[in-house]
Amino acid sequence: MASPDTPDTPLPTASSRGPTMTRLVQHLARNDTATLTTLLAPSTMALLGTVGADVTSPMGLAYFIVSVQGDRGALRSQEIRSLLLAQLTQSEASDLCDLLQLPVISPVRTLRGFNFGEQRNLELLGRWYGVPNEELEVLPQPSEGSHKAVASHKLHAHQLNAFRELRRAIAHPPVSILVHMPFGAGKLRLVATAALDLFRSEADDRSVIWLAPGAAMCEEAFLELQEVWKQLGSRDTTLLQLYGDHPARDLDQLGGSIAVIDILRLSKDDQALEKLGGVTSVAVFADAESLVHPVGAEIVRKLSAGGPFSLVGILASSGAAIPPGPARSALISAFTGGRITVAADDELQLLRDVGDFVDIEGSVVHLTIAPPAVAPAGASPDVIDDDLLDFDQTYVSELGNNVERNERLLTILKDESKKWGRIVFYATTPASARLFAGLLPVLGVPATSITLEDSPAARTLALQRFVSRGEKVLCVHGFLLVGSAIPDIALCVMASPGKSRAAFLSTIGRLVQARDINLPTLRLIVAADSQADAGLVTSLSTWSTLDS
Repeated sequence: MASPDTPDTPLPTASSRGPTMTRLVQHLARNDTATLTTLLAPSTMALLGTVGADVTSPMGLAYFIVSVQGDRGALRSQEIRSLLLAQLTQSEASDLCDLLQLPVISPVRTLRGFNFGEQRNLELLGRWYGVPNEELEVLPQPSEGSHKAVASHKLHAHQLNAFRELRRAIAHPPVSILVHMPFGAGKLRLVATAALDLFRSEADDRSVIWLAPGAAMCEEAFLELQEVWKQLGSRDTTLLQLYGDHPARDLDQLGGSIAVIDILRLSKDDQALEKLGGVTSVAVFADAESLVHPVGAEIVRKLSAGGPFSLVGILASSGAAIPPGPARSALISAFTGGRITVAADDELQLLRDVGDFVDIEGSVVHLTIAPPAVAPAGASPDVIDDDLLDFDQTYVSELGNNVERNERLLTILKDESKKWGRIVFYATTPASARLFAGLLPVLGVPATSITLEDSPAARTLALQRFVSRGEKVLCVHGFLLVGSAIPDIALCVMASPGKSRAAFLSTIGRLVQARDINLPTLRLIVAADSQADAGLVTSLSTWSTLDS
């Protein structure tokens, strides 16, 4: 039986893309200011204070709590659930008990003892609050190929010679070969096609492993490998995802599969690497520079101890971005099989003509006056001697919580929103993306957030909503956004930290993919403290080989 408190029409749903004043927010706002303040980090409260005291009312705090946590994240929190349930009216509690098929003799008491931590119960609570369940994923299934014989039918003309050269090289292990091309040149499809064309002729227990830094590049590689295998596959196989929130697997149990692995999750001391190397046909390093990093070099050494395999490195940095010295020399010497590159001006012009390699107007900004307590490991342009492949989480958290930095970013986004075109903001953390998507509308700037924590289906839907609603700022984190899906992108603000030049270039490359050549030059603002090599920004619109 519906209670009088239940609306006849559904309330607008809250989500990580910017909550409205939904039932979830309204119920949370029934708590007092002091209670709600404890649910937000001191740095967030300080940032809200710079916006104005009026935003720290109970309703304002509830709104920002859901902004930071995301609607489903808020419901997952036992502390927030307790606050919500404690403020329900008798009729609301009875209504919720009806949905849960619980007795309504003493509904408030009954709900207080009910286990909402179980997935099914949490989904029902979310339904009651109008929160859609967009996180259900299809479990990985064995992938059957189409049994087609021609591997090159999906390659463009400028990729064919490179494909043939790469395919011939990896057929004779051990060999290490570098694919050095700018963003937009189709390196991902080229390498995936060559590796899987070899894989389909190998014994059933052999594997292809693809190592990339971070979940964003891993997800992109997985989707590409899945698509290519649908075209080329000659047998059933399993595509494994060892990145992000996907379950970890023992490395010595990957025989006979195509595995995409986040190299940042690997330990160079894992003895199972040797067994993995023993069943590997091709190992692809999506960031070739990780091969000459101490961690990456040790991973290769362990893999090689298991037996011979072909190693392919992918490099998108212009030769000019890698200064002469030990780093450049080590990179060149790591690839005994040579380099496949784009050298001719006419080849580069072809990429420009289709809008895959475009001019970018880049600038670097310093967001704070005082240096961070944890200095970025990339203070020097040569980052291969650092102990870690990426910034540690202490540094990333410090950036995400820096009030001065966030206030400056907020000012940049607000000022830039008055100009033509849409803005893509790569936030420091998922929570930062959601917070900014909540703050900007309060300042009169329509915004949405999408992060890797959203399912692919939810991301697609959110992107469609962002476009259809004509919103101004898209706050993203953790995945590669294809810019052609959004018309009129004028600016990208990059505040997401990372050491990998490959990850940075992949992010920017996807953003300008198939960009309309009639649009104004894309502008890029990069936070100096977010990139180990912020100087890379100056070479984005140029290209040179390592021999130049």
